[in-house]
Amino acid sequence: MKNNNINITKRERDCIITIGKNRNQSFPTRISFIAKSLDMKMPTVEEIIKRLVEKGLVQKEAGMVLLTEKGNNCYEEIIMKHRVMETFLFECGVNADEACREVSRFDYLIDSESADKIIEKIGKPEKCPHGFKIIESKR
Repeated sequence: MKNNNINITKRERDCIITIGKNRNQSFPTRISFIAKSLDMKMPTVEEIIKRLVEKGLVQKEAGMVLLTEKGNNCYEEIIMKHRVMETFLFECGVNADEACREVSRFDYLIDSESADKIIEKIGKPEKCPHGFKIIESKR
């Protein structure tokens, strides 16, 4: 994915999404929680987190991780692209849950300009099929 010139892998995407979904909790996300949520081994998650720290997307301290400002922007961008593509597939006749599963495989690869064009093409929907707000990119 090109997001602020940062390439991320599918596993990095999954970690960012897990951290992002839990970012408003009173306690930072633990690496053990990410491992359990994604059904990965701790050393694997620790390696992924190490790469995300190097890319400036997360901060790690005492087994806990937080998204940086750059990480939050990346998270929001992935979520926007996910909801846009999910809506597009749904409008093409794909079941909402199946569209969500399918889009999770590639949402991080879509560039922002393409997502904006798709939003325009499908009539600027405000919400995805699951009722969540579609946030347009902040460029």
